[in-house]
Amino acid sequence: MGGKKISISLQYGLIAAGAVVLFILGTYWAGPKVFVGGTAFLTYLIAIAFAVAAVMVKKKANGGFLTFEEAVKTSFVVIVIALAMRTLFPWLLVNYIDPHFRERLIPEMVAQTENGYRKFGASEDKIRELVESLRKEPFPLGPMLMDLALSYIVFFFISLLIAAILKRKPGTK
Repeated sequence: MGGKKISISLQYGLIAAGAVVLFILGTYWAGPKVFVGGTAFLTYLIAIAFAVAAVMVKKKANGGFLTFEEAVKTSFVVIVIALAMRTLFPWLLVNYIDPHFRERLIPEMVAQTENGYRKFGASEDKIRELVESLRKEPFPLGPMLMDLALSYIVFFFISLLIAAILKRKPGTK
């Protein structure tokens, strides 16, 4: 009795999600400064790397050929799963798993917000307004999900780029 085989894109998406969780846990263990710092953006590279790997594995499984459409679908499924975990796991971590850590994050988030907006020339009133909303609700789910949706749009174009580079139709060299 054979079981249903899991698709390459789902398999790599789940592996990428696991790698993202491990990376986020590493930043969590390193402390608030690392958790909210620029290092967190490396999770995007994890998603891209696993998307590329999945397309290459699928191409190899298809005898070295993969259509543009199959490559887009494969890479985008991996990215969707990885980015969903990149958004939802930190939210769960700071709201349910370790709410105390959330309180330790707020001063670091405030400092980064103030510095960032000052660099871009924002008014002190605008900065004060942003800091107050950040102190009230530092990890609001609604805006995080909106950011996830925008990330999906941006990363769809990255999936198109991956597919354009890695596709290969039968009869081409």
